[in-house]
Order: sequence, then C-alpha cells, then structure tokens
Amino acid sequence: MEPDKAIPWGWPERKNIVPCVKTSTGQAPPQPAENPWIYQLDNVETGRSLFADNATDMVAAILGEPQYVELDDDEALARRTEFFYQALEITKQLVADTSAEQLADADATEDELVALYQTIREPVTGLPGDLWRLPVPLVLIATDYQPYTEIPLPRGEHVLVLDPSDELTFLQSMPVMRDTFRFTVLD
Repeated sequence: MEPDKAIPWGWPERKNIVPCVKTSTGQAPPQPAENPWIYQLDNVETGRSLFADNATDMVAAILGEPQYVELDDDEALARRTEFFYQALEITKQLVADTSAEQLADADATEDELVALYQTIREPVTGLPGDLWRLPVPLVLIATDYQPYTEIPLPRGEHVLVLDPSDELTFLQSMPVMRDTFRFTVLD
C-alpha cells in the first residue's frame, strides 16, 4: 500500500518524515538507506502511522508546525509545553464531567476538587502529603514540578504526567495524553 498523502498533522511532505497508512502486513513504508526510520507513532483510532528518522521532525509534524525545526531549545520547549496545555484544556472538562459520579462516592476534599477543576496552567498544590487519592485521572505537565520548579509532583495511582522537557519525552507522552496513540522507537 502506498503512503497516505493526506497528512494527519498538516505536515508538508519531506524526505525524512512519512505519514502513511500501514500496509496490510504492518510494515513501515520504504525508507532511505541514509536515514532509516527511528520513530513510529500510530493512531490506532484512525489507522494512520507517522514515521520519522529524527525526533525533531516527528514533533514538528505532530505540532503541525514545520518551522519548529528552526526553533532554539527554549522556544521548542515552550511550544511543546503549549501543545500539551492546549490539549489538556480541551480534555480536562470532559474528564471532570465524566468523573462526577466517581467523585460522589470518593469523599473528595476541597483541595482535591480545586486540583481537578482548576486551570491546567496552574500547578497542583495543597494536596495532603502530595498524594492524589481520587479514582479519576489527574493529568499534569512535568515541567511545572520538581526538578524544574520547587513544587513537588503529586503522586498516586491515577496521576498521569505529560513531559515536554525534551522531544523524546514529549513523544513518549503521546500515549499518556490519548490512549489511541502508540509510540515506538524502531530497531
């Protein structure tokens, strides 16, 4: 099967990044010998896969920003972080709404409710022992917490952390953000 020319993340076609539909055998598209595919991101919901020979190009494709490859380290970190903030702003209210039933039986404290409903751009503080004990997901951005700031990262079974600190941790966080994503470092 030929690579899909409808690029899912709005990326102009380049020689070292190929958005495609997996073949029926599950194989990656042909790769140039000088730049073999290193990274693969699958969206199991759409059946599309993205292959790249470097993390920078893959992140740029996900962000839908070809100019990302030209950013300095600080600008690139800010862009990856902003991507997660925007994604979480959209999904946070959905999580909170669907969690209302679970919260009714959880005897949530005021600090826990504030953490669940506050803006995603404010680090969660005030949890007793920095422990998230509720049965609903608390999704956080790693760079808002230690070692990047003085604020300790809450812990708990339902704490999910998105890490934009570098390109590889950003890519590894994609399945955390949405369970339809599968990220693989190819051999």
